[in-house]
Amino acid sequence: MPLSVRLDEELESRLNQYCRQTGVSKSHVLQQGAAEYLDAHALPTLHEMGKDLFPAGGNSRRDASETRARRYREYVRAKRAGR
Repeated sequence: MPLSVRLDEELESRLNQYCRQTGVSKSHVLQQGAAEYLDAHALPTLHEMGKDLFPAGGNSRRDASETRARRYREYVRAKRAGR
């Protein structure tokens, strides 16, 4: 899919020099750069965000409810201890 990208003069010059020296296309360098950027800045999945909230291997609502209740009790105790 075609895409137009505007680069400042310095970055364009560096890109041109790199491509001349290595024989790699500008398109390849920019594709690799975009892939690396997206990998480094990827948002966590819903599973990754919730994995510490639910017991491993357990999908029961009761287990999740007990875990939430336990975490809430721990939170309240810690808050009261900080007074």
